Amino acid sequence: MFRKQLLALATIAGLILLNRWIFDALFNTNYLLWYIQNGSFISFGITFISFVSQNFNKDVDTVSADPLTYLATYLRHLALPLGVMGIRMRANAGVSEIAQDNNSNISEQGQTAIDQSTSSNEERSRLAQFLDSLLFLLWAPIILLTPLLWIVIVIPPQYFVFLICGAPARYIHPKDYRAVTKNENGKLTLDYIKYAKENAEDRQDVSLGIEPFPLTNLLSILFFEAVKFLVL
Repeated sequence: MFRKQLLALATIAGLILLNRWIFDALFNTNYLLWYIQNGSFISFGITFISFVSQNFNKDVDTVSADPLTYLATYLRHLALPLGVMGIRMRANAGVSEIAQDNNSNISEQGQTAIDQSTSSNEERSRLAQFLDSLLFLLWAPIILLTPLLWIVIVIPPQYFVFLICGAPARYIHPKDYRAVTKNENGKLTLDYIKYAKENAEDRQDVSLGIEPFPLTNLLSILFFEAVKFLVL
């Protein structure tokens, strides 16, 4: 496991070195200096966009100090929307086999839902389908390239920033645990319990409302502004 972590850390360092070379060769710009100068804007933008996905915000692994967990988490979150997009493209092309399994039986209600969905798709006009496909193809490069560029350019140096700024989130939001209070004979006690464990009536969930990823990004903004004030 330790070797895998070293490999992940080497991958992060390698991407940083690669980006330094690319930025210097193509843009005549210092990559690390560019990241520091624009870090606050990047963190703010990512925080705003991240509110679209609550699962992403709640995932404490997005700010993990373990480089292997950190990289794997972002690759997983990147793969999911791309996979959904691919399935949707196949569905629009009429070749999707969603919810169909030749080796299993489909319930009557499930078959009815599939038939209704198929009928609904068939009712769409060919012109509307053509316009949707054409407009999507115009947006597809941006939709596909933006997350990829984010992974390659922003995620590597962000690891070291989150290593520092993510400490409060990792401490306040232990993985798979939540904070609860219990009143025993007028004495208030605080404890952490597993998320999967049901909350008893005498316990109150007091986990912080701000999730690990937004919290770390907000602290990162302060970090970047402090670095720019002290160094630049």
